[in-house]
Amino acid sequence: MDGDGPGTSDLITMGIALAACLVVTFGLGWLIDLRLGTFPGFALAGFLLGIVADGFYVYRQSKRFM
Repeated sequence: MDGDGPGTSDLITMGIALAACLVVTFGLGWLIDLRLGTFPGFALAGFLLGIVADGFYVYRQSKRFM
């Protein structure tokens, strides 16, 4: 499948991974905020960390299809 682009299963897997990464990082930040009473500080930081991690993931996966 080199150079042909991602298939349907690749795109579904990528979408699930992107959503899971955001949910996990935001969720961990939210849990820390609940414990420390600092909402939305760590939740926002977790969300931003998730976006950065998603960017790296998309970059790494897109290199497979170039």
